[in-house]
Amino acid sequence: MLPLYSKEKPEGEIEETICNCCIGEYGICIDDLGSEEKFCYIIGGSYKDGNIPEGMILYEFPEMLWAKFSCKGPLPESLQTINTKIFSEWLSCNIEYEIAMGANIEWYSKGEMSDLGYESKIWIPVKAK
Repeated sequence: MLPLYSKEKPEGEIEETICNCCIGEYGICIDDLGSEEKFCYIIGGSYKDGNIPEGMILYEFPEMLWAKFSCKGPLPESLQTINTKIFSEWLSCNIEYEIAMGANIEWYSKGEMSDLGYESKIWIPVKAK
């Protein structure tokens, strides 16, 4: 998880939501359909239930199939390397699947992101060709 919250006890609704939903565990990239050069980046967590404070949003992906890729090594280099391989090798050579939506999810584990053993993942929405 990203170190977005370091206080001993959360103060206020936004800080409670950050803690309760582990905000920072996910980075979500969604292509902006209005422009080829823009995308939306959401720092996310796992929503369970409860109030959504003003200034925060709830984004839900439609139900779909996801290709999941594990990554090991310091960020951002390790994720960038895997991401490049996904699009230049895996997708271009894949005869079964193609991108289902202009989006991806990055998952970040707890720990020091500069460590050689740091673990993260990239999830890409796919559909059968």
